[in-house]
Amino acid sequence: MKVNVFSRIPMENKHAYEILAEVVPHMKERPGMYFHPVNFNNLRLYMEGFITGLAWGPGEEGNREISRWLGKKVQRGSNVIWTAHVLALANDDEQKAWDLLFHYLEEFLKEKGNPPSKE
Repeated sequence: MKVNVFSRIPMENKHAYEILAEVVPHMKERPGMYFHPVNFNNLRLYMEGFITGLAWGPGEEGNREISRWLGKKVQRGSNVIWTAHVLALANDDEQKAWDLLFHYLEEFLKEKGNPPSKE
């Protein structure tokens, strides 16, 4: 049985959005626990891989779903992965892109009814 290391609750009973909502605040506060060196490119790669690895259900497509959502939100189209949109919106400023990635991911989760937890 898979266990969520953050809350020790079996993940089989959790939706992908719920898992992201638990992990995102932890990752934002302690990025060094997830990758090294801590920079936007490694954050981008980690998030894309993490989201791909979640068990998305029917009608949900992980990175593709977030890309469509963000493309529509910022009126840029959805044929580019969402993390590339974030970097473009930040004018290739990696620190700004870092903040925007978490901002948009948190906004996406709120709209899906799973705001990031504060734990």
